[in-house]
Amino acid sequence: MSEVDLYQLHYPVARHKLNRYLDAMAETVKSGKAKAVGVSNFNTELMKHAHEYFAKHNIRLASNQIGYNLLYRFPETNGMLAAYEELDVALIAILPLAEGVLTGKYRVGGDPYPSAMRTIALVTQLDIFKEGEPSPLMRRLFTKPYMLQREKLEPLFELMHGISKKYNATISQVSLNWLLASNPRVIPIPGEKNSKQAAANAATIS
Repeated sequence: MSEVDLYQLHYPVARHKLNRYLDAMAETVKSGKAKAVGVSNFNTELMKHAHEYFAKHNIRLASNQIGYNLLYRFPETNGMLAAYEELDVALIAILPLAEGVLTGKYRVGGDPYPSAMRTIALVTQLDIFKEGEPSPLMRRLFTKPYMLQREKLEPLFELMHGISKKYNATISQVSLNWLLASNPRVIPIPGEKNSKQAAANAATIS
């Protein structure tokens, strides 16, 4: 029987059900079906709870998967990164290329944004693990998302373009490398549509 390398709970369940899910996940490790367990989209409080609960089973919480990229940096200010350090948990960074924005394809003079991009961009303006004040929330919802403001992002892309030329890399690779260099606990998981993109993403660590 082969083991799953990482078995994750993708999203927090109702608090009164959570421990039952964590018990079941712990059992997968004890039974040899999984090598490690992780969670996804857990805030600091829930991550610490999962860490402590798994410890009762003599199992370590391996990871928490959350949004983190060069344009979405709330984990640096809302206490999440500090909690990862404290608990020695890996941060699996979803949307590391900000839905393609950090590839440079949508910069000034580039491709038009997809129709669904505004909704995604509005969500990325919110610190989902700390947001609670109605004024900032409403202001952000009715303000053009920063990641869609091509002109404001252009100086960043010019800088990244210069770095990419210096190291014979792509802007995407510069974006991913920023995450890899930001903290040894960060593991970006970029998506790819073809083998060329997969090879380019893999080359980031070479």
